[in-house]
Amino acid sequence: MPYFIPEGDAADCIAVAHPFATRVYNPIHIMVPSPEFYWHTTPLHFLPEILNEGALRASVHPRPTALSRRRKLGLENYIHLSFSSQTPLLVDKLSRGYPHALLAFPPEIAQLPGAAYLKYNTKRWAHREEFIPITDATEKQAFLAEWRTGRYPSAELLIPEQLLLTYASALVFASQVEGDWLAAFSLPTPPISIAPERFPAGSAPDLTLLWEWRESCERAGALLSPPDLPFD
Repeated sequence: MPYFIPEGDAADCIAVAHPFATRVYNPIHIMVPSPEFYWHTTPLHFLPEILNEGALRASVHPRPTALSRRRKLGLENYIHLSFSSQTPLLVDKLSRGYPHALLAFPPEIAQLPGAAYLKYNTKRWAHREEFIPITDATEKQAFLAEWRTGRYPSAELLIPEQLLLTYASALVFASQVEGDWLAAFSLPTPPISIAPERFPAGSAPDLTLLWEWRESCERAGALLSPPDLPFD
């Protein structure tokens, strides 16, 4: 993982690697750099359809438990992105053997029209007012400064309605196995990266059913609906 070298009082800071984010320690407080990327986690079997459509769309292929909570909070019409690739969500899904991929988006998407910050992941139980999207430019900067001090580790970036994949910096897989499976579809993709360090440790996924689906698509000469596989 690359080291972060701060500007300004660099002589008073020591940069160290951290499993989730690069942290900068100085004698007064702990800071993290602004997000390197914003991340979207998607089950592998939904990825061909997402790539074929060229966009992430709000509440399409939702996790049922997450969608119920988002509807209660009025947040179902947003794409939800995390500040870190290694989230509790990804840890849980990979530990259950559900293969996933990551889409990395550059920090600039936070300036898209309607983009907002959310203090907490919607699965956290907190007062409703804690889930009001932060949309004002000044308030967004103040929030980001707070996040850099270590507050709000489950913060999210919200993008209304849809997010075009032309904005994506990379499509990230934990291993070449997933990359080879996707390549068999011959779909347009963002730049592909094999980066196991972006994922929590876990066993190799079983892609047998996904390869069978790929073969069915080839026989049909079309991208068929994804298989009904567990992912939540």
